[in-house]
Amino acid sequence: MTRDGDAPAPAEGLAILRRLIAGNRRFAEGRLEHPHLDPGRRREVSAGQDPDAIVVTCSDSRVAAEALFDAGLGDIFTIENAGNQVLARGRETSLELASIEYMASHYLRTARCGVLLVMAHTHCGAVAAALETPAGASAGSPHLDLLVCTIRAGLPAAVQADPGPGHRHAVAANAEAVLQSVLEHSDIVRRAVDRGHLLALSATYDLEAGRVAFPGALAAAAMGGDAP
Repeated sequence: MTRDGDAPAPAEGLAILRRLIAGNRRFAEGRLEHPHLDPGRRREVSAGQDPDAIVVTCSDSRVAAEALFDAGLGDIFTIENAGNQVLARGRETSLELASIEYMASHYLRTARCGVLLVMAHTHCGAVAAALETPAGASAGSPHLDLLVCTIRAGLPAAVQADPGPGHRHAVAANAEAVLQSVLEHSDIVRRAVDRGHLLALSATYDLEAGRVAFPGALAAAAMGGDAP
């Protein structure tokens, strides 16, 4: 998706998305190439970074963006937080949002396009805690309570009632809520999207299958009709 429902996705963003999809296919099928991990690449990126994608994902140890996209040094700008959260409920600022803006500003400054991907995953413990902690009860600490209430606030009532197998419906709704919160609270990110310097979308990683489920229309556009 882009912020504007009818706006065409930038071609450079679709090309990056195609590389992410291809890398994830290699990972899921066990055909890893392990690119950009050699000493030459290490020396190349030591002078500066220009990653293709900003990936906001969960801190879960089973989810590692570079691994599941078969990427290497300098390819992905990763932001990890429990439940792939960026902005706590009731807060207007966060260090995670600042990190996203840092790279979005880079794309604006260099006049190139990148991808902003908010990626959830099945069997997410943070989302499970949000679904299972009764309203008004504590999740164990003020910090955990803030996490749980932030996630719960982004989940529609229908999704809370039917979170789906592996909480798939809930984690997908959570990722989309996080993306919309980023777009709502960041002028820099909105500007990068509006000017075609950022392709913004959410997706869900399936822990068992090793596959990332991207939005169908965007995936098909990126793959020339061959959606994963």
